[in-house]
Formats: sequence, C-alpha cells, structure tokens
Amino acid sequence: MKPFRPLVFSAYQHHYEEYLRYGGFPQVVLADSPKKKAQALNDILNSYLDGILKHVSKINLSSLEDRLFKLATLLAARIGSKLDYQKIGVLAGLSRHKVKDYIQLFRATYFLHLVEPYSLNPDRSIAVQPKLFISDNGLVNQFAQVSSGALFENAVANQLFRLGKVNYFQKKTGQEIDFILDKQKAIEVKETPGTFDLKTLQSRASDLGIDDILLIGRFPPGIEFHEFVWGGCIF
Repeated sequence: MKPFRPLVFSAYQHHYEEYLRYGGFPQVVLADSPKKKAQALNDILNSYLDGILKHVSKINLSSLEDRLFKLATLLAARIGSKLDYQKIGVLAGLSRHKVKDYIQLFRATYFLHLVEPYSLNPDRSIAVQPKLFISDNGLVNQFAQVSSGALFENAVANQLFRLGKVNYFQKKTGQEIDFILDKQKAIEVKETPGTFDLKTLQSRASDLGIDDILLIGRFPPGIEFHEFVWGGCIF
C-alpha cells in the first residue's frame, strides 16, 4: 500500500466510486446500467433471504421473512456503529435474544461482520460492544440510506478483512482508532484526510504501543498532503 498517487487516483477513481455505490458482486459489476445493477442486487437479496428461510422453517415463513428484512434494514443503517442488541430489538419488535440469534445467522451466512474491540488488558475504560459492518456496499444501499462517510468506512472494512484480523479501539471517553490490523497496524479512515488526522492517529497509536499507522482517504485534500493511502489501493 503506497502513499497517495494522483495518477492512479485519476485513472481509477470512477471504478472505486462505483464499488462504493454498488458493491463487488460480479453480476452487479458486469451489469451495464444503474437500473440493471439495482435489479441484480434485488435478485441477490431475494435469493439470500430465500436461502436463510430454508434453514429456519419451524415458524411461519412469511412472518420470518418480514422480520429478517426489517432487522437487516435496521442493521444496514447502523454500519460502523457499536451493536446495541436491546435497542435494535425494541425497534424490530424482537427480544434481545432473538436479535442475537438472527445476527449470528446473518454472520454465519456472510451477510455481515462483527469487529471486536482491541485491548491489551481487561480495562473497563475500553468499549466492549462489537461494531457492525455489512459484507457488501451494494446491499447496504439496497436496505438503507447512510452517510457517504459510513459507506466509505464499510467498504474499507471489507477490504481490510481480506488482509488479516481486524479490531477497533475506542475508550468510553470517545477517543478511538477506526481499525487495528493484526494487532500491529493502527488505521484511521477519513473521506478527506489531513495533517491533523495523521497527528491524532500517531498520538493514539503511540499510547497503545503501536508504531505502524495508516491513514486511508477517499478524496485528496485541497492542499499538498499525500501522507495517506487512497481507498482504491487497499488490497
């Protein structure tokens, strides 16, 4: 992963922006229009829900499909956030235990990923809930409307999952590091990164005893700042 390179960014930005919007399913990528891409994503969603229903057929199937769709919509709207099972259960009309069961089902069928907090020791000042990420940006956009920053972070998370074990760090005071890769690299994700973001990351990583840092950006800032890696080069 090399520092920001303007020529690479100019050549491939359009393709990466499409990835952020429509995700990476081959049939979606190969579709030649936004309408066909959306239809392909709908087909994938329907097939996915049908597949889940075949594994849990002890209750009314149409009722379960409605619950799963509502829960998936609530989860997609919360990408990058810590899971609050109780709150989601209230909104979905499900018990806390049912929410946990269905989330584990989503996880086992690769619809979502849970990122656990990073800690060198059991410190109560560290957040303990896992963070949620959906496995494909196209699916997120089919279920919910989220901020462009959340979509970018979700995409980067999925790119990092291919590289190693991913955690996040956050104190209850609010100080955080977006991702810790293999317990050795501290990573911050910013749509438009700058010098302040880099210095903040260096300081927080140093407190954890981590020297290797990576600032990931989506757009280059208006100033000559190239000490970050463009999201399209994370692989």
